[in-house]
Amino acid sequence: LSMTLIGVFTAARERIRIMVPYFLPNHEMVAALQAAVLRGVKVEVILPERSNLRFVDWATRNMLWELLLWDMDVFYKAAPFAHSKLILVDDAYAMTGSANLDARSLRLNFELGVEWFNADLTRQLHAHLDEATARSRRITLAELDQRPLWQRLRDAFFWLFSSYL
Repeated sequence: LSMTLIGVFTAARERIRIMVPYFLPNHEMVAALQAAVLRGVKVEVILPERSNLRFVDWATRNMLWELLLWDMDVFYKAAPFAHSKLILVDDAYAMTGSANLDARSLRLNFELGVEWFNADLTRQLHAHLDEATARSRRITLAELDQRPLWQRLRDAFFWLFSSYL
């Protein structure tokens, strides 16, 4: 799944939209997203404002600067917590399934991803993500930088264990 997603991100021409409950991508995946931005692709990530695993939220917050610094849009979706996993690329590709974008899902667990190459379905799923972002709050780099030192240290500490979360 990791190689498939990196390949899909590399092939993107217009936009990449990701909505997952747990987001701890490896460096290769972050680099693929950053390279997409350099090609002019709009990248959007929708995460729960608070998941059921707080330590994963903290680890994620530690790495979000790597997206925001490259002008990717990151949103926190308010409750209720959604466990949806959805990746949309351009106007004709979607992936749904059980995998999160973290090492556990992409390397250790037996996950399933279903790829859809269907413009009508993708259009409906983009509408669903439009609704989700309308009810979400955009995160800024300034907001991350203004966290108190103790929060930044806590978030960095949990990032150290991101391969196991």
